[in-house]
Amino acid sequence: MHIHSKNEDSELDEWRQMSKKNEAFYSDVEEFYHSGNTLDRIPIDSQKSLRSINRKIDRRRFWRFTSSVAAMVVIAFSVYFFITQPFENDVVLENAIKPGNHRAVLVLNNGKEINLSADKEIKIQERGADIKSDGKTVEYQSNKRKKKKKQTIIYNTLKVPRGGTFYVNLSDGTRVWLNAQSELRYPVQFTGKIREVTLVGEALFEVTKNESMPFVVKTEGQTIKVLGTSFNVSAYSDNQFVKTTLITGKVQINTDEKQVELKPSFQSVLNKSNGDIVQTKVETEFYTCWKDGEYYFENVALDEIFKTLSRWYDFQYEFLNESAEKVRFSGSFDRQQDFENIISIIQETKRVKINAYENKLTIN
Repeated sequence: MHIHSKNEDSELDEWRQMSKKNEAFYSDVEEFYHSGNTLDRIPIDSQKSLRSINRKIDRRRFWRFTSSVAAMVVIAFSVYFFITQPFENDVVLENAIKPGNHRAVLVLNNGKEINLSADKEIKIQERGADIKSDGKTVEYQSNKRKKKKKQTIIYNTLKVPRGGTFYVNLSDGTRVWLNAQSELRYPVQFTGKIREVTLVGEALFEVTKNESMPFVVKTEGQTIKVLGTSFNVSAYSDNQFVKTTLITGKVQINTDEKQVELKPSFQSVLNKSNGDIVQTKVETEFYTCWKDGEYYFENVALDEIFKTLSRWYDFQYEFLNESAEKVRFSGSFDRQQDFENIISIIQETKRVKINAYENKLTIN
């Protein structure tokens, strides 16, 4: 039996006393696990389950609780998924939908494409830079021996497909994590007065500070100017909104009509249809956790959840009615979690019905 430390007990007690809703959730989860009502009928160590909840609270990991008893039971099921083997469920995919992995295509300046998905080392050269990849990352290093006084800017493009993710270390030391279905175009070596890259999709940037050469990220409808900071940009072409979430430092968002500055823990949302920008304070980890292998959703419409998950798990889906698209959920998923488990979690709410054929889902 696990014995909580005084710190653990005080933190958990403090969280329980924050609201009646928290206390109700705690009681429901405790009762659920003591009763052994798990989906595969295997008894579970209730103390272990409560420790799992406590860890999530301590790490400020995501769970936002609703007044719905069904939703709380689903949350309890989800805690169970994190600490046990998957259960048998009623959604069976003929061709199993698998989580994504490290894969990308590097497009050189001359248009040649190099597959970086294989787990092997690749070493190549572009003018002014040495490039190497191990199948998970691609790294650029300036080749001082080949520098010339006047250099033509040479560009590469890193394309990450659906079901993929990749990391690139640019020649100035800036680190960029690319999410699924994303592209980044950048110089192999930065010259001139600015360091400019172009993004389609989603990426998390940790920019090396250089006050004499600002870093600029161009996306559809906006330009982000920084000196040295970390931030996440979600700029998928099929999304109406471009979201820029600042973690540290300060960035400047520029559109044709507006200019706004972001402070840490704030997010700007650009409406591409009318150019409006709204700033709000957010929990930044909700928008950056994909880099660490997790997805968090807080009161998000199912259509948006499936749009996000489909990029990583690479599946097709169709809503059979508009009301199903608008059903909202809160929860977290490990990006390596079995996809069938995720579907079962959603189905246990009894709010939608999901049918599967091969790698396509229909939601009703």
